[in-house]
This record gives sequence, C-alpha cells and structure tokens, in this order.
Amino acid sequence: MDLGEVNVELWERRVSVGLGGAFVLGGIVRRSWVGGVLGLALLYRGLSGHSYLYELLGINTANRLKEPEARLTELERSITIQRPAEELHRLWSDPSTLSKIMGDSVEVTRGMGDHIHWRVSLPLERHLEWETHTVESQPGRLLRWQSLEDAPISNDGMISFYPAPADWGTVATLRFRFDTPGGSIGSGVIHTLGIMPDMIVEKALRRFKSLAETGEIPTLEHNPAARATAYAH
Repeated sequence: MDLGEVNVELWERRVSVGLGGAFVLGGIVRRSWVGGVLGLALLYRGLSGHSYLYELLGINTANRLKEPEARLTELERSITIQRPAEELHRLWSDPSTLSKIMGDSVEVTRGMGDHIHWRVSLPLERHLEWETHTVESQPGRLLRWQSLEDAPISNDGMISFYPAPADWGTVATLRFRFDTPGGSIGSGVIHTLGIMPDMIVEKALRRFKSLAETGEIPTLEHNPAARATAYAH
C-alpha cells in the first residue's frame, strides 16, 4: 500500500502521535468511536508523516527546513494607568501579578535567582513550561526579560513606563516577541493565551490596569447573569 510521500514535519508528527494516543485511549475509556477514529487518524499522520489534507492543499511542511525555522510574532500595546510608575514597576515584578493578568491558562511563579517559571495549560491535560530571566530592570522606567535557551518557545518581553500627559497617571507600554517553531504547537500556545495573537498584550494590559487601579480584575467567567460587576481577585 502506497502511503504517499512524507509531507508533515517532524515536530508536527510528534504532536500528532501524542494527541492521537490520547484520543485513542480516551475513546476506549469512554467507548467513543469518534474519539477512537480521530486518534487513529492522528497516529497515522504522525507515524507515516503523510497528511491527505496537506496533499489536497498542496502543503508540504516536511520541507520547512528550507524555510525560516521560526515564525516571529511581535506584539505591542500601550495603556494609561492612574498609578505612579514606581508602583506599577513593583506590581509587575511580582510573578503572582503575571498569573492574574495572563488568565487561567497560565501560571507564573518565582524560580531560582531572578528566574521566572511559566506553565501554560494545553488541551487534553497537557502543558508547556519554560523559564525567563530578567535582562534589565530600571525601577519606575522599564523591566525587560528573556526566555532561557532551552525554552520550547523562544520569547522576550518588556514593559516600560512614561508619564502621561497633564499628569494623568502613567503610560505603560508592553511588548512581547515570540519565535514559534514551525507554527504548530507554538501557535497553539499563543492561541491558548488569547483568542487572537494581538489580543494577548491588550488583554494583559487591561487586566493590569484594573488590578493596579482597583485591586481586582473584572471577569464574566462563572457569572450566568453576565454582570459587569463581577471580579476576579
């Protein structure tokens, strides 16, 4: 039987095998033929390296090594916050603040020295972890960080603070940059952080502003009436 040419890159094949195994196991436990069939299809995709959908669309990611190995995503947004820059710098430097503003899918804790540990929850009870370290810190001015070399997704970021016009608080500008490997699991993580990639920074800044100004983060989660007065602490 001709399985067709290999048209799926190694990174995608590994992800397909992992997800396929999980779906097959879940299908057996739940006696779901749909989950079992989907799992077998993913296992075939991963083990054979051939995708019929890619073949129909004329896509071949197995040749991606001939192209740039990473896809660069740069995001930047600014917001005005009615708090002093020094206070905002201290608040952002606390890993628990990052956990709150990045949402339920992300857990941020302090590591060794100036390292910060990031844990992102993925579907099927999977997760991705990496650490960043502080590259530059100027109290009341800016804070810049960068992922360690072994991070599955290379990334760096910076938040800077400047006086707002007419003494109306502080302008906070947040920049993020991701180098996603091949766009498969890397893109999945980015979409886990926010509905659209450019929403990651905007969502984080809105939550940071609310936390800094009120001590709370507004949310509509677990709120059947969808009242705008609901808050996450």
